[in-house]
Amino acid sequence: MWELPGGKVELGESPGHALVRELREELGVDVRVHERVGVDVWLTECLVLRAYRAELLVGEPIPHEHSAVAWVRAEELASYSLVPNDEKWVPDLIRLLAPS
Repeated sequence: MWELPGGKVELGESPGHALVRELREELGVDVRVHERVGVDVWLTECLVLRAYRAELLVGEPIPHEHSAVAWVRAEELASYSLVPNDEKWVPDLIRLLAPS
């Protein structure tokens, strides 16, 4: 299954800084984090997943911690088998990625 990149926010770290760090570690890229996307996805009563729009600034994604990486257009996204927690963001991601 496919999953969106990201990870846990460390103590004293903002969600935006966590995403910048995680994408650097997982994919070797530098990004600028923008607005939140979609709903909160609660894993437990204390652990929540959140998605953010990120702008690629430097680098080409290379999967350092996973077996593959894929750039996906809006019309292709629904055909990817995402982990169940990430599937909740698909409608919002399709709207965000669709050409204007």
